[in-house]
Formats: sequence, structure tokens, C-alpha cells
Amino acid sequence: MGSTPTNMTAGESDTPRRRAALRIVQAGPLDLIQDGGRIGFQRYGVGPSGAMDSRALAVANALVGNAPDAPAIEFLQASSTIEAVDGPLRIAVAGAPGPVDLNGRVWESNRSFTLAPGDRLRAGPRSEGQRGYIAVAGRFCLTPVMGSYSTHLRAGFGGLDGRALAPGDILDVSGAAPPDGPDSLFPDDAWIGGRPVAAPETATDAMGEITSDGPATVIRVLAGPQDDHFTPEAIETFTRSVYVISKDADRMGYRLTGPTLAHADGYNIVSDAIATGSVQVPGAGTPIILLADRQTTGGFPKIATVVSADLPRLAQLGPGDGLRFRFVSAADAAKLAVADHDWKAGLPSHLQPAVLRPEDMTAEHLLEHNLVTAFWQPTDDNFPFRG
Repeated sequence: MGSTPTNMTAGESDTPRRRAALRIVQAGPLDLIQDGGRIGFQRYGVGPSGAMDSRALAVANALVGNAPDAPAIEFLQASSTIEAVDGPLRIAVAGAPGPVDLNGRVWESNRSFTLAPGDRLRAGPRSEGQRGYIAVAGRFCLTPVMGSYSTHLRAGFGGLDGRALAPGDILDVSGAAPPDGPDSLFPDDAWIGGRPVAAPETATDAMGEITSDGPATVIRVLAGPQDDHFTPEAIETFTRSVYVISKDADRMGYRLTGPTLAHADGYNIVSDAIATGSVQVPGAGTPIILLADRQTTGGFPKIATVVSADLPRLAQLGPGDGLRFRFVSAADAAKLAVADHDWKAGLPSHLQPAVLRPEDMTAEHLLEHNLVTAFWQPTDDNFPFRG
């Protein structure tokens, strides 16, 4: 198919069923296949990769009836232009808010769309935040690597040949028949805890947690595992200062600018494990937050670790955005993780039917959706009261 052969997923027959496909017409800045991540291989030096914003991934998948961590297309700022081929597809765009262009008509994100063959869709530049997700009902016919479909760019595996999507790529979709019922949307304010809030005053999310403090987004962290490698003054500076994400920011990590942090006794340690969200401080004294495509070990002290529930919010920050760290206890971090899991599990209950705008209620639209399924002819037998 196109520049890329059709792949199979584990357990499929030799001839995978093909119902429809997505064709990449024009590439976006960085479109990658990502899912819930590659778990259990760090002892071999393989990091997890996976979606940077797991909450937005879950929303996109919920809108098309998939599991929360099913593979989808993660895009940065704007997506590729994609075209449905060979059959209808139901897709959803979620994550950072911004316009979605479908055949020249502009819609909002966080909703699903049913594409007929030949329809073209592109998520335009995000109005705030960094990343969005395009999920497809069914599943992409790709080969998992170590149990995951996630693309690891630096290692060059996973996703589609271990690389970003490019013009001419065709992604076959198995089980692509659009689900019954109308398209769905997700209320924007229901996921505000997953994105940065650049408010001039302190803001809180649906759980009452602080998400911003002035111009800075609040990111909650656990102390350590090497917080004892820093002076007390450095610990205070770490939580009282606003740090800004530098231009050196990608899926591997964010290098921050701001006040330097003094090490108590040198900056070299015996290399140990790194977690997604580890905040390491090299010799220069400015923190680096390590993210989805990080290395698995490192030899610089880690002053703190971002709680898993705040990684999606962090993923929506980009160069020039400010953030402030706030310590929480391990017990509170666990409660936040449970709340995040429950929030994702409850997503389907938040979906609402997508209401068609009056200007889009055209004769062509009504005919396309076959809204009339039968005609009834009154007779003396079935309508005896006919006068």
C-alpha cells in the first residue's frame, strides 16, 4: 500500500480484513502513532514512549468507542491532512483546542466526525496547548513492537516504520465500520484539568486542585529520589521560583530556564533508574524534566518527580510557558493517580450527541445520512380512521 506495506497485528489471520484506510495527503509538523506506552522493558534500556497527554488520548478514543490507551495519531500544533479511502471512517480529534477543517468547513475539536471516502480533514494550529490526538474507530493494521504501537523516534521503531507520518502513507484500519448512532462531542470544561490554564489568578481543576498560579502552571511533584543531594536553599528555590520551558523541548524532555539549584556535594551520582517526570539537575544547576522518550538511566541527581496525574498538563506546555513546582505527599500522589484513572474510565458517560449547526443542515447532508428509512402508505386496513 502506497510507500508502506500493509502490516498485521498479533493474532490476525494471514489476510487481514481491510475495510477502510487513512491516507496522509500533507504532513503536519510531527505526527506519530502513539498508544498507552511500552511497559516492562526499561531493564533492557527501552523507554516507554507513548502518548504525552494520556488524558487527551483517552478522550479521542472514547469518542470513537475505543479503549482509553488504544493507538492514535499524536500531532504537535497541527495535524497532517488526512483522507478517508476505500470506505467510511469515524474519527475523533481531541486534546489542545483548535479548529478542525473538514472539507473546507471549520469545526471545534473534542468531537467525532464520520468521513465518507474522499473526505479530507486537518486539525489546524492549536489556540492553546501543544498536542492533539486523532483516533479512529477500529484499529490501525500495524505491527506492535514489545507490546506497543508507540513510535520511538530516537530508536526508530514502533508506529509506522519508527518514523513520523509522511505524505503518501496509508494506514489501513481493521474493523473500521462507523459505530451506530450520531457523532459525539466531549464538553470542553470536562477535561480542563488536563491542560494548562494561563489565568492571571490562581485557578483550580474539577478536583479542586490548583492548576495555575499567576502566569505559571502548577506542576505537582514528589520529592526525590535524590532531593538530599541539594542544599536547603536549593529546595526552597525549586518550589518558590517560576521556571520557563526553553526551546530545547521535545518528547524526550524539557530543559528549563530559571534560578540555578546548588548541589550539596557535587552533581555526579552512580547512574540509576529514571521515571517519566523525573526532574534531574545537571552541573549547570537548571532542571530538566524527562518525558516519554527519555533514557532509562542517568547519573545526575533528581530533585523531584512529576506526579503521573500532572504529566498530561505538562505535555500541553511548550517553549516559553512558565511553570511552578509544588511538592505533594506520596499518599496525595496516589489519590491523584486513582482519580485520573477513574476519570478516564468514566469518559463515555460524559459524551454528548454532536449537534449539527443550522448552516450545515443542507439537503446534501440529509441525503448523505439516509435519514429516511421507509415510507408508509395509509390504507383502509392500517389506518381505519382515515376520513
